[in-house]
Amino acid sequence: ARVKNALFEYIVRGDTNEPLAQSSVRDFVEILGSRTPAPGGGSASALVAAIGAALGVMAAWLTYGKRRFEAKDEIMRENIPPLHFTMKDLISMIDADTNAFNDYMAARKLPRKTAEEKKHREGEMQKGLKTAIDVPLGIMECSDQCWAAMMKIDKNMGNPGCKK
Repeated sequence: ARVKNALFEYIVRGDTNEPLAQSSVRDFVEILGSRTPAPGGGSASALVAAIGAALGVMAAWLTYGKRRFEAKDEIMRENIPPLHFTMKDLISMIDADTNAFNDYMAARKLPRKTAEEKKHREGEMQKGLKTAIDVPLGIMECSDQCWAAMMKIDKNMGNPGCKK
């Protein structure tokens, strides 16, 4: 039992600057439904994907370490960490998406009176657009990484309470 516990003692919460991810569910949903353009669909999809990964990890934990499902321990041990770390990455992307959008919007407000200002503004807007596209792409890629572990967990689920 000690070895099993030591194997998964990797969850360490660090200091983060993630106001959306650290907000309550109620607060996040109310902000999402407010009269502001951000957070929006990217942040919401990161949250939903993180919840999906979390449910996969939960199902694995409910099988792992139980005497009657002992034959499934190795498979669960292999698949809990990748889902856990992907879940953590997706949580960070909740704020990353909103920040990327806000950076683009800030670039749009840059001065554009002189040719130099216009060039600088255009460069910042392009940089902001690239980031605003890269974050949702990262959300999709992270979400896609969950499938292999989720399928293995589902195929080898020992706990019947997780099959409903």
